[in-house]
Amino acid sequence: MSRLGRPIRRFIQESAWLSREFAAALKQPSDTNRLICEMAVVRLHDSWARCCRDLIVQSACGRTMTMSGTWINPAPTVTGEGSVVPTLLATFKNKKSEPKWFDAGECIESAQRLKVENLTAIAGALGAMTSPAEKLRRVRNFYAHRGQYTAREAAKHATFTKPQMPDVFELGKPSHPDLSYFDEWIMGLTDTLRAAAQ
Repeated sequence: MSRLGRPIRRFIQESAWLSREFAAALKQPSDTNRLICEMAVVRLHDSWARCCRDLIVQSACGRTMTMSGTWINPAPTVTGEGSVVPTLLATFKNKKSEPKWFDAGECIESAQRLKVENLTAIAGALGAMTSPAEKLRRVRNFYAHRGQYTAREAAKHATFTKPQMPDVFELGKPSHPDLSYFDEWIMGLTDTLRAAAQ
């Protein structure tokens, strides 16, 4: 079994739980349930970032197959999971902190610097315009860092009736029949991760 599937399975499990929490809180709108929904958005973003990190780390470790059955060798100088981040940071002059794993550009650059053998799939999937990761990030930033700027940025990436105060309950409205904006993000992120692991 491909180790690249592990972080995806964890993401699917966690996002399914967040979807249930979000849906349950929507049924009885209150300040407490608004906070539950906002935290679900923040947690979904965090889960996405962790999964992207794990995908790059497992790709660098190699000795496994992609989800489509292509064998991956370890990246140069990588000896195990614990060596991946130090190997990556050593490719920079002064960088001492890990990349922003939620950011597609930084993930792709990390995969390039590590010279992972499945770079093409990772870059193609994470860099795709169809990924909802950037929409999620902008909306998440408002709930984590409330302000005029973050409100405007959130309103650009989701439909809110009051753009100056994006109401998280509106993310529970259908974007398609029987699929809320929140669940559409989950589906899109899952599809992106599966494509990156091919």
